[in-house]
Amino acid sequence: MRMNLLMLCMLLMSVSHAHDLFGQDIGQRVRVTVEDDVMIGTVTSASGNGFDVNLQDGWSHSVMYRDVARMERSLGIRTYKKRGFLIGFGAGAVVGGFTGYFAMDVGCVVGTLGLAPCDFEEKMEGAIVSGVISGGVLGLGGLIAGEFVKREAWASVRVPSASGRLRIDPMIDVVLARNRNPGIVVGARVTF
Repeated sequence: MRMNLLMLCMLLMSVSHAHDLFGQDIGQRVRVTVEDDVMIGTVTSASGNGFDVNLQDGWSHSVMYRDVARMERSLGIRTYKKRGFLIGFGAGAVVGGFTGYFAMDVGCVVGTLGLAPCDFEEKMEGAIVSGVISGGVLGLGGLIAGEFVKREAWASVRVPSASGRLRIDPMIDVVLARNRNPGIVVGARVTF
């Protein structure tokens, strides 16, 4: 009986648990979409019904939760150094490998006046050396280019439910039944 009561309490707590709204923190940089208007700014104050945003142009705007279509918080400015290096190295290795393979084939034929063409291992050695060298050079170029490409990254944030707006939050949990067998509880919290 106590186990059932404990599970019922846990179930009620998990269903009624309020989700954190990270973008609502004072000082957090947010991007808020209200209808078709997108605002980017810093949260200056928050209440149960909405929050105030200090926009980039110096204006302040009050936003009600019920009006928010989408809300995102800033993850900061990101560079693309790693991606640039990987793209540059990959492209350089492929192009350099093919070039080295075929250059080695032509070099062996011309060098021996066509009497004894290169074997496969010699061609592959040329391809690998050429691929590594050109991959390294283009990878370095991609690393440098990726340093100059900077974008702000955003993460979606849950908007608290507001009166008059239907919101369904699914819930799933694993519980122990009376005979200690695990079971799954599936439910939803509906607010409006």
